Amino acid sequence: MLEGLRKCNKSYPLLGTRVEESGEHIILGTGELYLDCVMHDLRKMYSEIDIKVADPVVSFCETVVETSQIKCFAETSNKNSN
Repeated sequence: MLEGLRKCNKSYPLLGTRVEESGEHIILGTGELYLDCVMHDLRKMYSEIDIKVADPVVSFCETVVETSQIKCFAETSNKNSN
């Protein structure tokens, strides 16, 4: 299985993998279709191994797209306001 994950890492440049403390292998990718393709290839290479798949977890990120007109003041640990 580890060899298959290494091969997939070479074939899919945006793929990430990690091992949890429980020994569970986590596969990280850019989307559900991308991960479906990875899992298809893993199953094709290692059809003799039963691969269990959990529901995907999606992390969301936010960003600022424009400057706000509202002034924001905050107090920092060294008592400077910005």
